[in-house]
Amino acid sequence: ARNILHAHVVESHDNGETWVNPRTITDQVSAGYEGAWFTRFASSGEGIQLRYGTHAGRLIQQYAVANSGSTSLMAVSGSTSLMAVSVYSDDHGATWKPGTPTEGSADENKVVELSDGRLLLNSRTQGTAGQRLEAISYDGGQTWGPFRHNWDLTDPRNNASIIRAFPD
Repeated sequence: ARNILHAHVVESHDNGETWVNPRTITDQVSAGYEGAWFTRFASSGEGIQLRYGTHAGRLIQQYAVANSGSTSLMAVSGSTSLMAVSVYSDDHGATWKPGTPTEGSADENKVVELSDGRLLLNSRTQGTAGQRLEAISYDGGQTWGPFRHNWDLTDPRNNASIIRAFPD
């Protein structure tokens, strides 16, 4: 359908030299939210694979979703209706599930695993505070705690990234 942003995955078994098995997973990343989300799209940047705790091995890709009834993506991107959601796979990418969207506004969100297995979500703010937003997940990205402003990280009001500098 031309008016639907579809979600796709493609696999590589040789570190990205070639790609195989492209498939559409739109129905999986929207499962349980059919008709409730006006839009959903993968946040730019990389997904991660969890290394610690009960969810070790889980693949996570961050998404932005909107419940707005608006039909204009430009109208949505300027509003407070975008929320962050983790789309995850516990079977090496064969199937995907959406977690629960965050409370409050989030856009261009990224995730990193902390040393103790918690996840840290870092997001562009839709407000005027000028700092990045952060939330914590204790369940592998299925749910997120409340957002707080990180007053030490200025939000450039565009895309940013976060990586784990010392993964070991």
